[in-house]
Amino acid sequence: MESNDKLAVGLSKYKKSISLIWIAPIVAIIITSGMIWKNYVNAGTRITIIVNNGDGIRNGKTPIMYKGIQVGIVENVHIKKDEISKLELTALINKDASAGVTREGNQFWKVEPKISITEVSGLSTIISGVYIAVMPGANSAEGLDALPYQDYFVALDSPPVDVFSPGLAITVNTVDNAEMAIGAPVLYNKQAIGYIEDKQFSTDKKSIDLHLRIQGQYADLVHMESIFWKMNAVQLKAGLGGIKVEIPSFASFIAGGIGMSNTKESLASPVAKDKAQFQLFGNYEETLLAENEVVLRTKESSYKLEEGDSKVFYKGMEAGVVSKVEYDPATNEGQLHLKLHRDFRKLANAKSYFWVVQPKLGFDKISGLDTIIRGNYIDFITTDANAAPQTMFELNEKRPHKTGVRVQLVTDDIESLEEGAGLFYHSIEIGTISGYSLNKDKKSFTIDLVVDPSYRKLLNTSSVFYHKSGIDLNAGFDGVKMHTGSLETLLRGGIAVETPDFRAESRLKKTYRLYKNHQEIEKIKYLSSKGLTLTLLADRMGSLKKGSPLYYKQIRVGEVLSTKWDSLRKKVALEVFVQDEYAKEIHNNTLFYNASGFNAQISLGGLEIDTESIETIMSGGVSFFTPASTEALPARNHE
Repeated sequence: MESNDKLAVGLSKYKKSISLIWIAPIVAIIITSGMIWKNYVNAGTRITIIVNNGDGIRNGKTPIMYKGIQVGIVENVHIKKDEISKLELTALINKDASAGVTREGNQFWKVEPKISITEVSGLSTIISGVYIAVMPGANSAEGLDALPYQDYFVALDSPPVDVFSPGLAITVNTVDNAEMAIGAPVLYNKQAIGYIEDKQFSTDKKSIDLHLRIQGQYADLVHMESIFWKMNAVQLKAGLGGIKVEIPSFASFIAGGIGMSNTKESLASPVAKDKAQFQLFGNYEETLLAENEVVLRTKESSYKLEEGDSKVFYKGMEAGVVSKVEYDPATNEGQLHLKLHRDFRKLANAKSYFWVVQPKLGFDKISGLDTIIRGNYIDFITTDANAAPQTMFELNEKRPHKTGVRVQLVTDDIESLEEGAGLFYHSIEIGTISGYSLNKDKKSFTIDLVVDPSYRKLLNTSSVFYHKSGIDLNAGFDGVKMHTGSLETLLRGGIAVETPDFRAESRLKKTYRLYKNHQEIEKIKYLSSKGLTLTLLADRMGSLKKGSPLYYKQIRVGEVLSTKWDSLRKKVALEVFVQDEYAKEIHNNTLFYNASGFNAQISLGGLEIDTESIETIMSGGVSFFTPASTEALPARNHE
């Protein structure tokens, strides 16, 4: 019994317990489960993004970015099963961003380096690599929370409109300017304010709609009456004043562009709203043209006038363009349609006269040489700016006869003068040549001038007229002087007038002499001033001639006016003019001699050479010497 009791007691003291070896696995399981649960809770959301190409996208490396902050990563890239031309990306969005990223209306696109004519973007990806960007579908947290959840997206080919600064979306319609590239700039005063976002056929399939995106800060510049036009790559303007070349911007030079401007009327119109429609003009000049056309009837075909290129001028100012040329062979009649600038349209009225300007070559004159630069063009004028507007006119071949003050000139040589050439007073055109005719003597011409009445007071009996050519050349021993006039006088010639004495009689002479040049007038003034005229007799002329100088102590004091043979005295008679201030040096005992180039005397003492001026060395001259005498008397004219 005792032994059994001991066994029972021993058995009752033995109890099973958990071994310490199991504590570590249990703790590991608990920690692992916690980590798994934490990863599961913070794992974020997986979404699918469809892209057109996967260049630069890498599994586990390409980030999903929003405004420079990573909000996810691309986990896997594979070909889309039902559309093998596209790729399917599986992206894991961070939990703290998934509530905003996984919303309907959000837009994704691939950002990579892009360098083109109109755009340089994504350069940061050269270092960081390609990434997928996301733009929310609403510009506020409340608006974004109101959107339903979505986990399937199709990426865009280009960046979307910034929801936070969408700018202004408008459309311009054009018929023949569809070659402009998407991304080409919209310029306002040469400042880029937007770009061409898209282009497509209009609903009528006959024209093109260009969709423009104007930056938000410039949206208020666009009004309902704003004007848009195509900016040419190179703007070229040629005229008598020269050639002007202008390139608006490098981008527009390569890809084209659109210009925008506002007139006073357009600034008064309402500010444009989204989806506003505008017309796109072919160039800036078209924006200035009035809508209602002017039509010219003509018996000729086109006078070699080109649609859209041949210009219309009013008093030398560009006033419009020939928009259409029509010709009916059956009636041998044509019609020219003109579009005039709005400022000039009212001048095409019941008192207007239109004519064509084209080059004409003849035996007696050449006209229309300015068409070498301008091309054939239409010119017009009106005698009453307030007359009633008119649409239909006759096209004339000759310019109208001008009205004004009539002045006649007589000349032996008309040189390059032609009808329509200008009359200039100090380079200001005050009249024109209305015509010219050959006089009865068959040697001289009469030129008819028409002077603008407002300039009549510039003319009186003292007025002098002379040829004003494109180049005046005056060569002498003191140098060569050249003066160039305007291109118009170079091509067509002209006449200049000077009025030296405004105290003279205000009446006009019946006729005026037209002098050869300004130097001839100066010489006449010089010879008509006070002085002494003498006649000298010589055995021979030597190198003397009309115009040879007269010297006193090597100072030029006059000149030879004329030379002739005196048959009675068998001498050469020289008529000499002496300026008044030197006339007192000439007396009845004064000695005159032919001043040759130089005098040389050889003697035992050596060689002596006495030279006159360079001018006498080349062309000769006359000098005089007056011996001192108390009995000498001052000389008188023609002694």
